[in-house]
Amino acid sequence: MTQNPPHHGPIAFRRYREIHQTVLDQLRSDKFVGPDSIEIEPGSGELVMRGEIGCKGGILIDVEKTLAIISGWGDEALVETVRYKYNVSLRGLSNILRYDNQDEDFSFRKNHADRHHKHVFDWRTGIQQRVEWVGADNWPKLNQVIEEMREWYGEHMHELKAQGYPALGLR
Repeated sequence: MTQNPPHHGPIAFRRYREIHQTVLDQLRSDKFVGPDSIEIEPGSGELVMRGEIGCKGGILIDVEKTLAIISGWGDEALVETVRYKYNVSLRGLSNILRYDNQDEDFSFRKNHADRHHKHVFDWRTGIQQRVEWVGADNWPKLNQVIEEMREWYGEHMHELKAQGYPALGLR
């Protein structure tokens, strides 16, 4: 298990869920964030969070996180994120960006200090423009990715065909 910075450190599962829901509710208050299909399923020694979050402009955030159970059980279990992927796309078009730490050989292949990185795409063509190292100390929380996409939407909304929320579950 890797050492996460304090803002990604171990936390009681009950508190993790409360924070997740509170943050989504706050982000929904200005109507940028719409429906979501996020679910948390138990695994062997871990919890897996998967689902989608629909945002204005047809922006879809596909979330996949693995929370290792460090100790305890149920709501009081101490959990910590060990793997994550936030893939952001425009429904029916192409990717915008993806943050993740799931490429096993990324740090060696790209000569980066660790696996935490961001893929940036040309949303009009789907062509990957670059991969940026983010680092173990700076990988974003989900709300930071949503805020980044809110800014992106503000800069590109006049170019987007869709202005509402994308349909969920069409993988």
